[in-house]
Amino acid sequence: MSRAMSSPQHDAIVADGDVTDLDFSDTSNSSHLAWAYAIGRPSCSGIIRQFHDDFVVSEILGFEPGGVGEHVYLEVEKCGVNTSWLATQFARFCGVRTRDIGYAGRKDRHARTRQWFSCWLPGRKDPDWSALAIDGATILRSIRHTHKLKRGRHEGNAFEVLVREVPTSGLTECMARLSRLSEEGFPNYFGEQRFGRSLGNLQRAKILLQVDSGNTATNTRDIGREDRGLAISAARALMFNRAVSEMVNRAWHEIGAGEEAWLPGSYRYEDNPSANQFGLIPAWFNGLKMLGVKAMRRPVKMIPRRLSWDVTDGGIKLSFELPRGSYATSLLRELFDYRVAVAS
Repeated sequence: MSRAMSSPQHDAIVADGDVTDLDFSDTSNSSHLAWAYAIGRPSCSGIIRQFHDDFVVSEILGFEPGGVGEHVYLEVEKCGVNTSWLATQFARFCGVRTRDIGYAGRKDRHARTRQWFSCWLPGRKDPDWSALAIDGATILRSIRHTHKLKRGRHEGNAFEVLVREVPTSGLTECMARLSRLSEEGFPNYFGEQRFGRSLGNLQRAKILLQVDSGNTATNTRDIGREDRGLAISAARALMFNRAVSEMVNRAWHEIGAGEEAWLPGSYRYEDNPSANQFGLIPAWFNGLKMLGVKAMRRPVKMIPRRLSWDVTDGGIKLSFELPRGSYATSLLRELFDYRVAVAS
């Protein structure tokens, strides 16, 4: 049974200053995202995302659409396009509002991904999907269902990742880390994608949450609805990652697979047994509460399902499954000191 961390060794206090003092515009400062490693920083190098097909993600929906209903579910393979942009194209083609299009989660642009979308078409026949031509996207299947596909409704994702240019001298270390990771898991950090290009989501979060905690700023009107959501998510992710990083440093091997930590939001700070782990009071913590963001819990440790690997001429190919909300890059960082290439 899962539980929030509340024992003394896990009530980590991140006491190195309020994040509102950090300058996220200084993107050369990598210390903003310098989380602790479960078994030490790896020395084995590698390259990911050199080509789109090096990073393949298949959404695991977790249920089969029923075949009837007001919503048309589309299974789509995409490459080089954003999920939200693709949803807009479906809305235009169907003549509906963008909010009538649903999807369970955003998938990376610089990858080959399969995911589901839903289109609300009550009382209408299915469109001729073959007439919709979108570069970088192919509709594989369409089927009706009774409910809109909402965020987070999928079960998880299956990954196939090729890490290129792994030196032969690093294979022994990498194999040992893979064996340990398959049994011990990895810290369930939010991936760097959560924080936006050049930490843009964190820069917006700093403006937004300082205002909502009672400070003054002038640029919040420039933050649109979607960007506000991304900024709030980035702020919570940063606070969670900092807390988990401290837990990893103090007692990684004492963390059980089912243990959880808080994603901060609107609960009473003084009544929450684990809230002091964040050490980020008052601005961001209070700002989230004032925005009415609901507190949630998230697993601290993640053990991948169906993890396998193969050494090929091109590098090391990994296959594994993760539940929704967990990041493949958080697994990869425990194995490789990798760099990200520009996807072709």
